[in-house]
Amino acid sequence: MPDYTQTDVLVIGSGIAGLSAALAAAREGAEVTLATKATQPKGASSWWAQGGIAVSRDDPDQFRHDIQTASSETADPAAIDVLVEDANAAVEDVLLETLEVDFDGHGEVMAGQSHNLGDPGESGFDLTREAAHSEDRILHIDASTGKHIHIPYLNYIAGHDAVDLRDDTAALELIRHEGRVHGAVLEQDGEFEPCYAGSVVLATGGIGDLYPNSTNPDGSTGDGIAMAALAGADVTEMEYVQFHPTVCTVDGATFLVSEAVRGEGAVLRNGDGRRFMTEYHQAAELAPRDVVARAVQTERDVTGNVILDVSPLAFADEFPDLVQKCEEHGIDWREGIPVGPAEHFLCGGVTVDGRGRTSLDRLYAVGECARTGVHGANRLASTSLLEGLVWGLRAGADAAGRDTQIIEAPELTQTDPALPENFAREKFRRLCRVMDEHVGLERNADDLGKAMSALRRLKGEVDAYSRTRTSRPLYELRSATIVALLITRQAAENSRSVGCHYVTGESDDGQSESIADDWHPEDCHRRDLSWVCNHLACSGLRLTRLRRIRTTRCIFTRTHILVIWRIQIRETARPPEPEHCRFSTTQTHVRSQRHLRMVSLRQRPFGSWQMIDSISISILRPHIENMRIWVRIRVSQSSWTGTAGISNSKE
Repeated sequence: MPDYTQTDVLVIGSGIAGLSAALAAAREGAEVTLATKATQPKGASSWWAQGGIAVSRDDPDQFRHDIQTASSETADPAAIDVLVEDANAAVEDVLLETLEVDFDGHGEVMAGQSHNLGDPGESGFDLTREAAHSEDRILHIDASTGKHIHIPYLNYIAGHDAVDLRDDTAALELIRHEGRVHGAVLEQDGEFEPCYAGSVVLATGGIGDLYPNSTNPDGSTGDGIAMAALAGADVTEMEYVQFHPTVCTVDGATFLVSEAVRGEGAVLRNGDGRRFMTEYHQAAELAPRDVVARAVQTERDVTGNVILDVSPLAFADEFPDLVQKCEEHGIDWREGIPVGPAEHFLCGGVTVDGRGRTSLDRLYAVGECARTGVHGANRLASTSLLEGLVWGLRAGADAAGRDTQIIEAPELTQTDPALPENFAREKFRRLCRVMDEHVGLERNADDLGKAMSALRRLKGEVDAYSRTRTSRPLYELRSATIVALLITRQAAENSRSVGCHYVTGESDDGQSESIADDWHPEDCHRRDLSWVCNHLACSGLRLTRLRRIRTTRCIFTRTHILVIWRIQIRETARPPEPEHCRFSTTQTHVRSQRHLRMVSLRQRPFGSWQMIDSISISILRPHIENMRIWVRIRVSQSSWTGTAGISNSKE
């Protein structure tokens, strides 16, 4: 048996989730080892969080509603309850009382005085709002909340007597036997050492390295998810990869422009200078992230550029950190900040319960690598730090008090010479190309099939090398390849467009096909159809059998849309005849025959017509037995028109 170390609780990762797990375990009397690949605070995802951290305030029910609505009604209600019920207490305990984080505020809370987050009138803090929130409930520090929380938290844990913090240390393999995890093999400076623990907490962050543009720090290769999957833990909902809509990428550098900027009044404009989000969603710039991200990408494709116009607000006064970033990169923010979608957050991951427990004994997962169920198919803004804090505290407390058992550790071989320095880098580039082209903001079955084939070949190559060589870059590449395969496989298995998993359509033979490829190549055709499809997706409707019917000469001078939708209501539960079925800009016909309703939206000029109201669908949805939708779009551009049909059935 080689040299080894032993601890009560091994935490892998140093973001807010890992730090919270270490703190809670130490409070329970456990000796904690915290291993992190990061060598500075910037190496953890929490450091990069801009917007802030949401709290329940005095209205937890509304917070629950906002989380569930943002998730397209897919979040786990039990998980939402955990997050909402613990939110205020966790923030007050750790961030305000223990770390004394100085959040922005209009007043000051006196030392020893209750912070009373439940009473916004007495809290003394400047609470702000972001997309899909119905009220101001977000604590923040300028647009750099993450680093203002993470640095004092990291310093506090590093100085804790019960915590051994090891930086620049990677976990390569879990030590497990018969469904129980006993520790992990750690690597530092090319040396490998087993670390045995009564419990192991994975807090390894996100998957940003799988995509060419991401808001995650370097090294976000999904290590924890890959290790857990190889050990046999359940990993679910990996298809829900969230893309942030407003990320500035310039001169090879990427920085996030917080949703709080849009919350304060900034608007998105396309390359023609036109504000466009009002055409995609009734909440405009504050629509759910998946909707805004697809809209931004569509307008970039059509008009060449999208900027965030910050002129409606006092940008320099309210967001000085973002002003500094713009100026560092030569961006004149007064003329607008160029933005586009970039990978931001993984909503799925290692499946856990309300205490962070995975399907393997003594293994926990918290933070972005965990699938708690609270985000469902789409994460509500400013809930990631809160989720990491709440589940980290719960998992750390539960992980303490377990005995440590020494068993045989996996043997990591080093029989062949080291690989060339750029080997892993070149393979990563290949991986990123596959994910960007085929498993990005929009997916279809053909692309996902191509991605699966390419990723399987890549994994075979990586496995062949990792059997005889052990190095951190090679194991990171292995982790990234495994995670990419999990995302692609689960995306292919889920044919329903929901949240940030957007399936572009399905052909007559059941195979998905690209909306853009099906239409006439002129940009306006693709933009108009994408606009319709985005609105349907907002209502949680799956688009099927999308195809072009004909292309003929057209005498019309503007775009017209004809939508016919039919809903069959369950006979056992008919909904009332409410105002939410009213379409103010269209002529509406409603008739009842065996509970069949027909609503025809007559031709209206594009831009003055309102799409099917997602609120109407959400109210009717529990009563709907099946739904079919046909959309016909007539577009006049260079005397051409296209007509498409879309049908939808709720399974």
